[in-house]
Amino acid sequence: MRNILLTIIFLFIFFTTANAAVLRLDSANTNNVASPIFVDVVVDTDNRLINSIDVVIDYPADKLTFNGYQDGVVKFWIEPPHSEEGKIRLVGGIPGGVDRSYGEGDGSLKIVTLVFKASGTGSAPLSIERSSILLNDGRGTILAHEKIGSTINVGSSGNTFAADTNPPEKFTPVYVAANSTTATPALVTFSTYDRESAIRGYFVKSGLVGWKEAMSPYEINRGIFSKKINIKAVDIYGNETKSFVKIPGIVPGPIILVAILLIVAGIYRFFMVKKKI
Repeated sequence: MRNILLTIIFLFIFFTTANAAVLRLDSANTNNVASPIFVDVVVDTDNRLINSIDVVIDYPADKLTFNGYQDGVVKFWIEPPHSEEGKIRLVGGIPGGVDRSYGEGDGSLKIVTLVFKASGTGSAPLSIERSSILLNDGRGTILAHEKIGSTINVGSSGNTFAADTNPPEKFTPVYVAANSTTATPALVTFSTYDRESAIRGYFVKSGLVGWKEAMSPYEINRGIFSKKINIKAVDIYGNETKSFVKIPGIVPGPIILVAILLIVAGIYRFFMVKKKI
């Protein structure tokens, strides 16, 4: 009887562990120092729907330079992957949620692909410093999961990748009006991807002000008149794709037109009266 109970307990622990959710970093076994290095951030959700992820990845900044990213299942970024002092943070949402059925057939989902450039040969360990994955259950339940890092091995031999000369894919920015109920300001959202390398960043320009780096969603201030916001995506090789979005003014166009006509009519009447006098 005792042996049967022990067997049942063992099997329960085994299957529970075997089916546990996992967040891991995947990279090629050997990388070339002269070529971009790709690291996939992958999650196995254990057949449960997730709708958001918040991850901080630690990497040796003296050995690797973070160059950009390629989107995976996450399309809506609250904080796109960005580097600060040897740490990469990424915060994103997946409206409607996804589970392992959306993956590559092995039960895993590629959240995003990070792109690095090595400063020399050798090994560079990457670890997941902290992570939070939320279930798509309407309650914000945290998905318990194991964290597995990776080690990038960089050699001096091997084939190099041809430089990417193609720009990122075309994209259409979206204007999101302010919402007083939720205290949400007016925003512009934008996202695209690069088939051959990775997105290094986004830049915005309005009026005569020069380009400045930005992240989506980008908060904007509406003016009296409508205006155009220019946005460009730049890949790690400097190729650019530009787009724009029109932001409506606080005063509607027809009202402005009527006001102008009234002013012109007033000026005309003023001079006509003055002429008669």
